[in-house]
Amino acid sequence: MKFQSLIEIKIEGLNQEKFFNKLNNLGVEIFDFKRLSYSISIFKILTKDIKIVKKNLDSNNFKIIYKKKIGLNKFINKILSSVGIVLGLLIFSAFLFISNNFILRIDIIGNQNISSNTILEFLNNNKIGCFSSKNSINNENLEKILLANFNEISMVSVIEKGSTLIINIKEKIETANSDSLDNNKYKNIVAEYNGRIKNIELISGTLNVKPGSLFKKGDVLVFAYYYDSLNNKKCIEASAKINAEIWIETQYTHYENQIEKYYTGNEITIKNISLCGVNLFNQEKDIIYKNYETTQTQTKLKNVLLPITISTITYKEIKTKKITKMFQDYKEDILKKCQENTLQKLLKNDIILSENYNIINQTNDIINIQYVITVERVL
Repeated sequence: MKFQSLIEIKIEGLNQEKFFNKLNNLGVEIFDFKRLSYSISIFKILTKDIKIVKKNLDSNNFKIIYKKKIGLNKFINKILSSVGIVLGLLIFSAFLFISNNFILRIDIIGNQNISSNTILEFLNNNKIGCFSSKNSINNENLEKILLANFNEISMVSVIEKGSTLIINIKEKIETANSDSLDNNKYKNIVAEYNGRIKNIELISGTLNVKPGSLFKKGDVLVFAYYYDSLNNKKCIEASAKINAEIWIETQYTHYENQIEKYYTGNEITIKNISLCGVNLFNQEKDIIYKNYETTQTQTKLKNVLLPITISTITYKEIKTKKITKMFQDYKEDILKKCQENTLQKLLKNDIILSENYNIINQTNDIINIQYVITVERVL
């Protein structure tokens, strides 16, 4: 029996005689049965019978304290673990060889007007890319080739860092054309909030609003152009002294009937061990929770020659409950929270003119609240 594939199971439950009689009728062989107490037993079964045993344990509401593989299963697992270590060493050695002799990554930095894809495509056409041999790349020649083929580049440096080829680009500075309507330097003054103009004094550009005008977020207040004496449109920096009423708002939705989840305090932890991404050991445990959340951590062993990583996954059981929170009972706290969130959007020199709230939509047990603070702001 030493080299048979067996599983040892420890269970807890009542009326165990009936359970074991049923297993016997189903042809399940029981080995090394031990009765530790009236409700706790330990026994062994063949691996092939685990599904039948587990099904009957569940149907009789028995608790599985633990189950583990022994005999031939354990022997095979040890062999597979040894093979995994050897395989991991081979993979690690292959990775070291490749990273020391080939380019695995190309980083392009400093470019704004030239897309990285354009440069990568150019390198690819010149037979330079990931998995290119380091010996086949002459950094100095590559710098000259890039300068000769890209007029936008004023300076470029190419270096190798580990298995990464780093291309650092400095682009030419183009002189801005003030007559160009597409010049990104000259941008319109655009409203960031809803509001009303109190007073506006134009410095440069073209006004799109006047005192008393209402505006919405995204509206243009001052255009970044003007017309000269010949009625030609000219770009210019948009500038103005603007005093406005701004409506700063926060929206909040309150659900009177809510489903809240909570942790029961029960959890199951599973640990896995890997070498260079190759699993060496996977701990097996049944997740008996219907609903759960997981957290995962990784720990790299120190003071060892091999890059061994231990991954820990924790399954925390969660349950839900329905609670009722009537709006009127929580109204004061809700409005205070809305006020605090809205005040955080104010600037240092804003002058608060008024505060109010509106229930903008209410259906069944859902209440939508809009909290508004009106401020005077210099834009």
